[in-house]
Amino acid sequence: MKKFQSILPKIKRHAYSLYVSMFTLKDDRVLFSTAAKKAAALYEEHRLKYDYEEYLMPSWKKNTQEIEEIFLAGLPFSFLRNQMLKHTMFAHLPKQTTQIQKKMIVQQCDPATVATALHEHNTGNPILNDLEYKTSGNSIHHLYHLTKFEKETKTPLASMHSILELGGGYGNMAKILKKMHPEATYTIIDIPIFAYIQYVYLQAVLGAEHVTLFEETQKIVPGKINIVPMHKPYIATVSSQLQSPDLFVSTWALSETNKATQDMVKEYNYFNSTSLLLAYQKASDTFKYAQDIEALPTQYTATYQAETEYLPNNYYLFATKK
Repeated sequence: MKKFQSILPKIKRHAYSLYVSMFTLKDDRVLFSTAAKKAAALYEEHRLKYDYEEYLMPSWKKNTQEIEEIFLAGLPFSFLRNQMLKHTMFAHLPKQTTQIQKKMIVQQCDPATVATALHEHNTGNPILNDLEYKTSGNSIHHLYHLTKFEKETKTPLASMHSILELGGGYGNMAKILKKMHPEATYTIIDIPIFAYIQYVYLQAVLGAEHVTLFEETQKIVPGKINIVPMHKPYIATVSSQLQSPDLFVSTWALSETNKATQDMVKEYNYFNSTSLLLAYQKASDTFKYAQDIEALPTQYTATYQAETEYLPNNYYLFATKK
């Protein structure tokens, strides 16, 4: 009886998610399968050349190896139900947190924008917990970051024509922002295996014509989502091609990495981005460099810095170039 009571909330959550999934946007499974096979072949061909070990936390080495095995064996359409991928890519937040975030989003954005940005796709088969917007708490969480930045800095997202994200999960924030601002150039730099998963996911939900893999193009394509596997020569090339992005985004990815990665980003002066949207946590034994991102380069000044209203010991830091 106790065992049943302990799993009852999980049963209810999955049952509710199944019901909400009836209203999600239905993607082309054939396109997903084709993209996954092509990406796996490309990754197998190039994975040994990527120079990024210096930027990889020791605790992540085992994770990346497991994710590689999953990816090369054939990324399943319901990949966000895989325990490893779900654990590393998908935020599971308390209902109270989602309510706080949703309230601010609705107050700040027009209804049509919210509905379009949040309407979930069936690719990945994410856990869904919001019937009103047919979406997941994870998507609400991502839209909240963007909306919070817009509110506190009074900088319209529509004015952001070039966005650079460091650490993009499975590509969800890129998807949301591109729905809101289709003409924007969005670039993601991430650990190679994550970059390839983003490449597959974003092709499936937005269409292959809207996504490019830097491995194939060797250039940033304006107006598209550009996926860049983390590789030292690529980072230097991307920095020169992007010149001055309007916005640099990193929500916990930069704070959960090592000193080498943070030093690299600061050496590139946040890629000379005009504005910064950073989220991070209090330093701990696990993430001892987390709060080092508070030390901004001299070219930047903080415009907003505060603890999040939904999670203690976690913070936002927004900044602008002087």
